[in-house]
Amino acid sequence: MKFTKKDKSILIGLSIGDGYVGIDNNSTVIKIAHSAKQKDYCVFKAKLLHSVFGGNTIKVHDGLATYSTFVNHSKIKKTAPIVWVQKKSIHCKWLRDLLYPEGKKRITDAVLNELDPLAIAIWWLDDGNIDIRKSGSGSWCATLRWNTFCTKEEALTIQRYFETIWDVKWNIVMPDKRSPNKYNLHCGKLEGEKFLSIIRNIVIDKIPTMSYKVIDLEHEIRERTNAMI
Repeated sequence: MKFTKKDKSILIGLSIGDGYVGIDNNSTVIKIAHSAKQKDYCVFKAKLLHSVFGGNTIKVHDGLATYSTFVNHSKIKKTAPIVWVQKKSIHCKWLRDLLYPEGKKRITDAVLNELDPLAIAIWWLDDGNIDIRKSGSGSWCATLRWNTFCTKEEALTIQRYFETIWDVKWNIVMPDKRSPNKYNLHCGKLEGEKFLSIIRNIVIDKIPTMSYKVIDLEHEIRERTNAMI
């Protein structure tokens, strides 16, 4: 099976964030899971997988996931409803090798150079969020937070890629003291708007239920400011 450049970008975009690429005997398995609240988004991803592989419709399944959280400083386990899809293929060893060169997912130049705006949009919808809040002066400000939780080397690679290819400058930050070797990316309103302009129309057109992750920052700040008057 031959994959076009677009096919490769889709598969990497589906896998780089919340997706997982595993091995089952001689097959590669692409697994994707989301909160049940994001079923439309999961359906969209299933359709993208089908657009690459063809064949039978890829079903979206319902399930439960167990996760850990802290309550009153104590770690407890909870369950939550999820939706998930998976696709097995004997033709996707290249995807596993690309994303897991040493058995662990890594973001490299080779990965990033395969991305198109659709793949970047999926990655952002998986791991990104917009934080709009008041500053110390009382005015509203916007921050884009890309929760990559990657190594500093990977964060620098992502930072360099976006500045070189897309003229968007991200800042590298450490999430908190509990993740001393993990790094995320942040940027303010100006760079954030430049980034969102790359993917906004794709998201609004193809996954409208996720449009809250690509809002017009200037408009949102203006609306909140006017509401205070």
